[in-house]
Amino acid sequence: MGIKTVKFTSYDMNVENQAPRIESQEVPNIYFFPAYKKNPPYLRFLGSPKVSEMAAFVKKHADIKFDITMDLAQIESF
Repeated sequence: MGIKTVKFTSYDMNVENQAPRIESQEVPNIYFFPAYKKNPPYLRFLGSPKVSEMAAFVKKHADIKFDITMDLAQIESF
């Protein structure tokens, strides 16, 4: 998305040995860790797998505010 204050990463709980304290056993999960709130309870995204919904969720909960300048309709699902 080209936003310097937002980073995306993946974490395989079956491979990594230092898993964060996440309560859910369901996979896959999408969790959001705002810049200044890294402790539980973690924010879990429960929406549909649409880029616009995920972007709105991240924008709503981000500690460092940002604007979305690209047309998300071009990359709506993954």
